[in-house]
Amino acid sequence: MRHELKTLPEYFQALAEGRKTFEIRKNDRNFEERDILELKEWSLPTGFTGNFVIAEVNYILSSAPEFGLMEGFVIMSLSIIRVKNRGIDLIIHPFTPAPAPENPPQP
Repeated sequence: MRHELKTLPEYFQALAEGRKTFEIRKNDRNFEERDILELKEWSLPTGFTGNFVIAEVNYILSSAPEFGLMEGFVIMSLSIIRVKNRGIDLIIHPFTPAPAPENPPQP
């Protein structure tokens, strides 16, 4: 599933530069591994800037109070696929669909 999400400029910049490879969110969208996130830079005075990062969710840690993660929140590990920032549009990691089953049904 694809999710469009607002991202504040300081967090967006870290994603676009490759320094931030995770996302912490309230799990109000039932995020799953292999979901695609379109993280759009947004700020209160200007709204959407037109910059975005597209990433695939590799792993999700959820409801782990022993590590300080509150109930109902998730930490998602991301692979960046595409970055559009400051007029530059880069394909970082081409998205590949899930592999076909090993034993496909025979006709």
